Amino acid sequence: SSGINAEYGGALGVMYYTGGGVDADRELAFKCLCEASERGSLYAQGNLVVYYYESRLFTRAAHCAWSIAQTEDIRAAAEKSGLLLAFSRRGVSLGCFYYARCLQTGKGVQKNEAEAVKYFKKAIEVCPLTAAELQQKLKNDEL
Repeated sequence: SSGINAEYGGALGVMYYTGGGVDADRELAFKCLCEASERGSLYAQGNLVVYYYESRLFTRAAHCAWSIAQTEDIRAAAEKSGLLLAFSRRGVSLGCFYYARCLQTGKGVQKNEAEAVKYFKKAIEVCPLTAAELQQKLKNDEL
């Protein structure tokens, strides 16, 4: 995966993580997501948060999610990394939602329900579809 662009690397990382179209390989998923994240992919960064959270590395998940959630100009970040805007929006929404969940539960950060609400709202504003998918996972007790 060396030398791959940020968009492809992020997508490949998600495929390896979920086993979508390829054999699931968490180690390879992590490598792809890290490389694409370093190249500026907000999509990969958001999915790296999912990886950390689901690996129960809550402090790492919260820190990375907070960092992504601070992104103000998603369009500029997308252009800089060569990533499609829709993928960048999904990545930021993932970051906001998972940071909100960490704040809500006190996992990896000090519990703060008021801040959690703020970041849940931002997740919805940034990408309503992603936020709706995550809200459903929350309802189904999968998050």
